[in-house]
Amino acid sequence: MFPFKSRQPQMLDSMYSMIALVFILVACVELCDAATVVDVYRLIQYDISGVPFGSRLATLNHHAGSLHFTPGADLSRTVVIIPIRELNITFVKEYITQRKPLGGLLFLLPQIFDFEDRGATVSEDQVHEKGLMKTVLAELEKLLIHANIPYPVYFAFENDDIDTVLSDIKRNDATGQPATATTGGYKFVVSAPEPKRIASPTITNIQVAWEHEQFSRLRITAATLSELSVAPDILESTGGLSDNRYFVNETAIVRSIKLVAESIARHIYSHQGENIKVFADDSSLAVNPSYVKSWLDLLSQTPRVAPFLSKNDPFVMALKKELEDHAHEVNVQHEALDGMFTFYDSTKAKLNIYQVASVTFDLLLLLVLGSYLIVLFSFLVITTRGLDDLISLFRRPTSRKVKTA
Repeated sequence: MFPFKSRQPQMLDSMYSMIALVFILVACVELCDAATVVDVYRLIQYDISGVPFGSRLATLNHHAGSLHFTPGADLSRTVVIIPIRELNITFVKEYITQRKPLGGLLFLLPQIFDFEDRGATVSEDQVHEKGLMKTVLAELEKLLIHANIPYPVYFAFENDDIDTVLSDIKRNDATGQPATATTGGYKFVVSAPEPKRIASPTITNIQVAWEHEQFSRLRITAATLSELSVAPDILESTGGLSDNRYFVNETAIVRSIKLVAESIARHIYSHQGENIKVFADDSSLAVNPSYVKSWLDLLSQTPRVAPFLSKNDPFVMALKKELEDHAHEVNVQHEALDGMFTFYDSTKAKLNIYQVASVTFDLLLLLVLGSYLIVLFSFLVITTRGLDDLISLFRRPTSRKVKTA
């Protein structure tokens, strides 16, 4: 009796180890094959006087679907992937305004909008395509940034990998086999920290949007140059997805710079009304197109929202260096203005796309693994301790009353 009692805990430990191994295998079996990893950019998240707007979540872990889903399907645990070329603004507006449940949204922008793809060339057809999409993008942005969206909304750029994934998703949805835990398919996973508040921006009043007015309150000299006669409404005329370096008319920019510089110079030196060109094209003070181009390249990669610019941001440092070349003393001050706006971080992340197996496959694999482990465990117990010890593991233990008797 005593030798058996000493061996029984060892056998139970072995069995527990086998069971733990089974659970580990079950946990790992779902994510079978990592298809690709994509850079994604989250829709802005902000508050106005405590009222939430934008995308309120960053973490994503749902199966993927397309616009070819079955009518009436439950999309509460589905990330709907929508290429901008195929954008159905009615669908997006319906789900957002009526607050229908969604697992998330992923919008795919054409590669031409990728600000990091510096070596790309742009054809006339692409420029024309961009012009056609500009109105659609403006409407989409206006809808998204003025809504409180309780799920993650991301943007990504088209590429061969994600196009292949999208084709598979469309094919499955069209045949009535959307990705679920039962059928398998593709799963989109974004592991991101909970968004945190960042420094206040410079806009303090919804009816006062000119930047120089905000700085004037801190007795900082500032001015605003704009083609608009009145201040724009909130978050309007501030740039958007349709703005792109490739579509900037550099000639027009140079002409505008020359006009502004000429006007300021004539005012400073009292040459109004005189036929004098301070920045004539053939003079040493002529506007340098290459210089303008370098600044356009930098501006095209710089966030438009003040809180996303740190004191040591490359853009801020470039401005400081430029001023130091022409001014005696330059100081950089970081002013946190008290405002009604609150912005959040977690603006960029990595989207992991996995091709997952169905529950049927999981159960079959689990059955095979379980059967194998049971047979292996039984074989090891029989060969090392004998059949009686194996049978004793499944016997009902003797009650304390029987032992006492």
